[in-house]
Order: sequence, then structure tokens, then C-alpha cells
Amino acid sequence: MKREIVAPKILLPYYYSWKINENNTNYNVCFSYSLPMNISIEKLKSCILKLVEYRPALRANFGFKNNEVKYYVHDILAPIFYELSAKCEDDFKNLLNKVKNINHDLHNESLIKVGFIRKIYSLDTEIIFNIHHSIIDGTSLDKFILDLSSLYNEGSILEESTESHLNSFLILNKNEQNLNENNIKLYANLLSEISLKNEKISIKNNEIINTSKFALDHSELKKLKAFTEKYNISLFNFLLVCWCIFETKLLNKEFCITNYPVNIRNNKEVSGCMLNNIYFPFIYKKNSNIEEVLKGLKKQLPFLKKLHHISPVDLFDKNDSKLSHFAYSGFAKLRDLQLQNFHIAGNAFPQMANSSLGMRYVETEQSLHLLSECYESILPQNIACELSKRFANFVGKLVDNSTSNFQKIDILFENERATLLKKNVSKPNKDPGNSIVSLFRKISEKFPEKYAAVEGDNKITYKNLNEKSDKLAKFLSAKTSSENIIGILIDNKIEMLIGILGVLKSGNSYLPLSPDTPRERIEYILKDSNVTTVLSLKKYSNLISSARQFYDLEDEILYSLTEKFSAQYQKSPSDLSAYVIYTSGSTGHPKGVLVNQHSVINLIENCKNLFNISENDNISKYSSFSFDASVIEIFVSILNGCTLYFVPEKMRYNINLLNDFFHTNNITFTFLTTKIAEVFMELENFSLKTLLTGGEKLKAFKKNNYNLVNAYGPTETTVFVTSYNVQQYDENIPIGKAIENVDVYILDKELNPCLYGMRGEIYIGGEALAIGYINNDALTKENFIINPFCQEKEEKYNRLYRTGDIGIKLFDDSILISGRLDSQIKICGYRIELSEIEKQLLSFPDIINAAVVAYDDASGYKYLCAYIEGKSKIIIEELEEYLNLQLPEYMLPKKIIQLEKIPLNYNGKTDIKALKMPKDLFTISKVYFPPINSYEEKISTFFKEILQIERVNRTDDFFSLGGNSIKAIQLITRMQKSFNIDISSIYKLRSIDKIAEKVRIDEET
Repeated sequence: MKREIVAPKILLPYYYSWKINENNTNYNVCFSYSLPMNISIEKLKSCILKLVEYRPALRANFGFKNNEVKYYVHDILAPIFYELSAKCEDDFKNLLNKVKNINHDLHNESLIKVGFIRKIYSLDTEIIFNIHHSIIDGTSLDKFILDLSSLYNEGSILEESTESHLNSFLILNKNEQNLNENNIKLYANLLSEISLKNEKISIKNNEIINTSKFALDHSELKKLKAFTEKYNISLFNFLLVCWCIFETKLLNKEFCITNYPVNIRNNKEVSGCMLNNIYFPFIYKKNSNIEEVLKGLKKQLPFLKKLHHISPVDLFDKNDSKLSHFAYSGFAKLRDLQLQNFHIAGNAFPQMANSSLGMRYVETEQSLHLLSECYESILPQNIACELSKRFANFVGKLVDNSTSNFQKIDILFENERATLLKKNVSKPNKDPGNSIVSLFRKISEKFPEKYAAVEGDNKITYKNLNEKSDKLAKFLSAKTSSENIIGILIDNKIEMLIGILGVLKSGNSYLPLSPDTPRERIEYILKDSNVTTVLSLKKYSNLISSARQFYDLEDEILYSLTEKFSAQYQKSPSDLSAYVIYTSGSTGHPKGVLVNQHSVINLIENCKNLFNISENDNISKYSSFSFDASVIEIFVSILNGCTLYFVPEKMRYNINLLNDFFHTNNITFTFLTTKIAEVFMELENFSLKTLLTGGEKLKAFKKNNYNLVNAYGPTETTVFVTSYNVQQYDENIPIGKAIENVDVYILDKELNPCLYGMRGEIYIGGEALAIGYINNDALTKENFIINPFCQEKEEKYNRLYRTGDIGIKLFDDSILISGRLDSQIKICGYRIELSEIEKQLLSFPDIINAAVVAYDDASGYKYLCAYIEGKSKIIIEELEEYLNLQLPEYMLPKKIIQLEKIPLNYNGKTDIKALKMPKDLFTISKVYFPPINSYEEKISTFFKEILQIERVNRTDDFFSLGGNSIKAIQLITRMQKSFNIDISSIYKLRSIDKIAEKVRIDEET
């Protein structure tokens, strides 16, 4: 026989969770005791049966009838016992886990499982309880243990009637409130808004829960109670807000939702689960203090009390992300089981359902016990194992500094700050008066007849390079004043070096420009940087406005002056600027970064020491001139007496030919962007000593004869500031430690150092920092901030650059990259502000809103997809032509989708999560035209392997299917094992049928 009522709403989350996944064990309440030999197991069993008989909740389960969830209380529903034997400790642990992870059938059986594990190796027995949370809570758990002790020792307890038990639930149902009140609607909307802002957390099945315990002694507890009495607030509410402040600081965020249970039983003697879960939204304000927060909380208490009788089911759909929990719980210190004269300490097993981390506490007469819980993917082990102690330490700081702003109170232990902020080893420059020019002159005097650079059949010695750049400097000095910016528009040619040195010798800084940049973009850059003089080649004169002075670097007039040149600088040589490089900007236009010569010199000194560079090295000039890696290639070579070999254009995207070029010219040092390096690593190379790579996350590694170095650094910090010698593959390959004279910090939103293993923003200080942004003081002040840790008087040390990159510091001080704070991404090593592309889209007629999203394809390569909203239908082909004139190739969206309306979130901003990734990111023909000969079949196989698609037409365009420059390199690398073909054919012919026809004709002739 059984009694039934409609299941109370407070129990429905437990039921629905089980219905969604009947193997779910998140709501298993598990605890155990180690029983001495003297305890009678049979007597204990009979006491458990008697306890179930006396407590209706322990005979309860659920059903579904007439479209309603029912709560049943059975007259008889015996617990399920398991009798097990363990031969050794490992065996025991396995059996313990087995009982812990038994899932409950809420419809058909008892929700109490009891295991007796007899330890043969020690002759005692472990009793483990596994009770479903829907029939027990913290209050009734404590009473369960007390009752069991009483039954064993005294043989009796007071019986609870089924009638009173069910009536208690019926009263709760009557007390339930709805969401109609306006302030409750506002509360629900706030929860939804915070839930959207916070990062969603995905927990793996059976993920380990790490715990820590800590106890405050009597004097510390007394101090806490005195504090709460002073502010007339309960200990629970005080610790609740302390936890919220602690959590936002720990996880470096501004909002949190803490889930805390409230006991809503109307009769303290009633058994069962009579908890409601309250979602407490907390907004962190760094300029507030604990005194102000407690005053605000006291005003909220009447409203929070009203929430006690609002069903969590009504808020369940609105909030799928309960990030943390806080509870007064007997689990923090489980009550001892008292059997005869034995006081047996219990072992509570961690259990979390709708949260990923949390804190429980329980107060005893003499102390306050804390128990932290968190999934292993949320916090690193070093922090998880001391979380309770760290929280207690932080609470103490809040009490001692009740009127101090939160930003002044960190979560660190006393000695951690010094360790986390320890300065990098720095070595002063050998001669602070050195400039790039003076260092080059010393090298040209030391190796006058050595080739400085080789470009095919063209070669130039250090002596000739010095003399020719002197003459150019003399010419420029006659035409322009010093300390200006002079543009150099050129591809990889020896004249590039002459131009750079001539500009620097004339006391100016150079602006590198690549000829493949759209004309409109070149014009904007020249105008923004106030460039009036451009050095280039005659064939590129059409890219430069007639309003500027244009000089052809191949024109001998530039080198006709014979007098010896001697520059007169107004500044100290090392304080002169070296170059300006433009990178993507969030305003819709690129921004110029001005870099000092001493920063370049520091970089070159580091490269020399890190990579053992000497005059015996041959270095490749591979990178595009406007890419800042070009700075390494050029100056590491000419300031160390090496020979710089310009890679021919046709070889840059043909990995096999590039490798042959390295072998032929005995190239010992090269820089390759990450995606190129990942492909290059697959080949055998016997000339290189060092392959330096960077620009994107390194996702591959293959051991070779050379050292692979993973580097990191924004343009604003002079190419790179950390390096890591990669020895083995790792899912997240570090970017390494800071180079000399540079400090790299991982800081939270208040510029406090983040703990080892925790995410924070990467800040960079030291000699690497750029001067700032050209003609943009506001952005310079925003991104280059005062260094709060600086003890130096020199200006170059008293700033930090905020990168926007999220990093994690490991115990050896190496750093991992873990994403971005904003929408900035990198493609092919180039930094891209998505907002710059969006603003270009908005400049097209009739487009009223735009969003650009970066997606990963099946190969892990990023592609840009643009979503547009227009007054009328936009012709996509015309828009693509327009963008081609405004943006470089790597910034062009591969897919443009017009939507009727771009979705917005609560703040009126684009709801990126609501934009669905297109299923057909790349166009595949509906009609299938299969290969018609063996050439096409083989090339078709290559296409499918590289593009990772199941089907490809013989007429499909490689680039329309998702191909890019990197994938073209991969394609040509594979094809050249079977055919004689170069990469230009891929770009020119593009489809299987045309490429196959060329291969066939070439073979026949």
C-alpha cells in the first residue's frame, strides 16, 4: 500500500534531472563510516530497517500519472543492502566508488542503498550510505545519523506519521508564490542577463570533484561573530556575500550567481527534503567595501525571504548555468555515528548537481568548519586543495579591512604576491648609447666583404650596403627633415634593406608597406601617419597618391651624392624611433604602432643569446615586409654579420621548394608563421638550427633535427616577448617565459597577480614596449598603463601594455594562452579586430547592422563569416567586390549571410551566441560531376583530404570549398609527390578538371 500526493515543486528539479538522464548520480548523497569489529552488523541492519519504518521520507519515491509527477510514501519499502568483501585497499576503493555511483530508479525502488564492505585485510567493515537527495537534505541527514545512533544504543525513537509528513508538503504547496510580481520579474531577468554574460561551463561525465577542509578556531569564530553582531547580520548572510566576492575575484569576473539552499520545513521534526534553492545574483563593484555590501544586503533580505516559496522550476528554463553553491551543511563536518562507546567519524563524499564549485560550512561550539568542492576542470589542483583555507584567509582580510575598497583586498596568502610578481632576470644593454645604425656600422666594418644579403643572382656586401644606404640617407636628408616617418612600399628585395638603413641613418623611422595591400588601405595608412615621402619601385607608383613624394629605390639618382654622410641627431640614438607598423584596429581602420630603437636592439640581443646567432648563420627573409616578424629576420641578420637570403615569391607557398631553398643556401635560422610551420615540420630538413614560429596557437609538433621555438608577442611589444623550446606535443603548448629585460604578468581585473594555474589578462612591461599609437593618445593611454609594480625611475620601465590576451602562469613561470577578452582573433599570424570588418560592412549602402564571427572548420582553421542586416536585399557579389578594395585578403569573410534581423541580447548588443554557424559554410554543388580520369581521381582525393569533405565536384573551386593559402600549401605539398606542379597553378586554375588537364599536358610534353 502507498499514499500519494502531487509532487511538491521543490522536488521536481530532482525528478526532472533523473528523467533527462536516468544514469545521473549528481544527486546521490553519499557518506560512510568505518565500523570497529565490536559493532554488530546484523543489529545495525535491523536499526536501519526500523529507522525506515519510522520515517516516511525514507519510504518515498515517485511516479507519473495523469500527466502529473506523484510523490509516493509506501507502507513498506525496504532499503537495498549490498554485502561486499575487499581483499586489499585498492579493492576497497573500487567497491566504495561502485556503491557511490549506483544510480537510483525514482519510480520502482527504494531510494536508499546501503553497502557493507568487509575489509578482509583489516577485519573492520565500512558502511556506506547512498541516499537520493529527493528524500533527504542537510537537516534530515543530521537527524538520520542521530536517530540511527539512538536506535542502536537505546532501541527507540519517536515515530513520525505519514499523515504529518504529507501534510507538511501540502502546506508548502499552498505557500508557493508565482512570478507575477514586477520585482520578481526583474529578478528573473537579472538572473538571465548574468547567466548570458558568464561563460558556460561544461562538466565531463564522472569528472572528479576536488575538496578541501579548513577549520577556524574558537577565537577566530568569536571574532567573526562579533563582526556580524556589529552589523546586525547573520553569519550565514555575511559568509554568503564573502563567498560571492571571493568567487568573482578567484575567477576574475564581474558577476556570479550563487545557488544556496533554504530550509522551508514548517515542522522541524519532519523528515525528507524540504529545501528550496535560491539563486543569488551578485554584481562585483571594485570601489565598494564589505560594509556597504552588507548594508545593501540587509535591504534585500525581505525580498530574498519572499523567494523562499518561489519554485525553482519557474526559473529553471531561464537559468541553465548555476556556477556555484554556498550552504550551511552538515556535510562540512559530518556528525559522528555513536554506537555503544564508539564515536565514529564520518566521511562525506562530495556531491554537486547544478554547480561547478562551492563552499559549505557548519558551526560547532568551538569552531567553524569549511568544506570546498569543485570539479577538477574548474580549478587547478594546487588551488582546489587549499580553497577552504584561502577563503578563510580572505574573510579575515574583509573583517580587518571593512572600509577598504575590494580592489585593495586580494585573495593571496601573505608570501604569494612576491613570488607571483618576481622580476625577470634583466641584463643592461652593453652600450645604452647604441642605435641600430651604430651597430650596423660596426658589423659592416668587421665584415666588409661578406655578403649581407642574397636575392637570387643579386648580392650585396656589408660594405656596399653601408655605402649605398649612406648615400640614400644623404639624399633623404636633403629632401626631408629628421624624426619623420618615411614609407617603404616593397616586396622582398635587397632594396628593402637599403631603404630601411637609409631612412634610419637620416634620423627618420620607416613604415613598411606590402604591395599586395589594397590601395585604399595604403592611402589611409599614409594619411594617418602623416607620411609625405615614399620609397618604392617604379612598378608600384600607381599605388601611391600623386600628393606624396615618390622615389624609386632602383633609381641611381638616389645614390649619386658622394660626400661622406654623418647624421646629426637631436635625441640620444637609442631613443629614436625605428619603425611604424599598422595592425587591425577596432575603429574600422588600422592603427599604427610606433616602436623605439632600444626595443629593437633588446629584441636582437635576446635572439642572439636564445638562438646562438653568429656571423656563420644564414637567415631567410620569408615574411611579408608589413608583418612584424620581418623585423627579426632583417635585424637579427644584419646586426650579427649573418647573410640574409630573400625567399623567391614562387617558393614562399611551396613547402617542398622552400625546404629545397633552405638546403641549397644552408639556411640555419628561419621564422615561419604557425600554420606554415605546422606543415613544414612534416618534411625532413638538415640545414636549420632553429625554426622560430608564432602568430597563432601552435597545435602540432614533430621532432626534427632543429629546435622548434614557439614565440609570443603583440606588435605593441616589439615582435615577441616570450619563447618556449618545444620538446614534445601537448594539447596546449606553452608560449614560454619572458625574454631578458621584459616582464610578463598575469593579472586580474584589479591588477592583482593571478594565482598559478588561474586565468588572467597578460600584461607586458620592460624594454619591449612600443612608444604608443600614431596620432591616438587616447588609445595609447588606454592600453599602455602605469606599472603598479615598478621600482625603476626610467620611463621605459614604468609602463605596462595590456594585451587583451588571456593567459595562465604555470609553476615554472611558463605561460599558456587561453583566449581573448575581446573579439580580436588571429588568422595566418595576422591580428584582426572583427569590429574593423564590421565597420567596413556598415559603410556599404543599405547595410544597417553587421556582425562578424570566426568559426573553426573541420581542420581547425579559422574562417570569417559575416552576418548583415539591410534595408533591402544586398547583392552579395557587389559587397564582396567592395570589401576586396578595402581589406587585405586575410580579413575577407569567406561567407556573407543576410538576415532579416540580427539578434540582440538584453543590453541591445549583438547576441553572438544566437547566430547559428551556417551548415554550408562553403558552397558545394548540388549536382555531382565525378572525376573522369586517373589524374582527376587522384587530385580529387587530395582535395577531399585537405578540405576534409566527403564529396567534391571535378569543377568545384578549391577556394570556394574552404581552401586558403595554408591549405593550398598543404595541397601542393601532397601533389608534388605525384606530379610536377607549382602553387601558382592552384591559384590560377583552382578546380580539379583544370589542374588535372595541366598535369596531363605537362607529363605528355
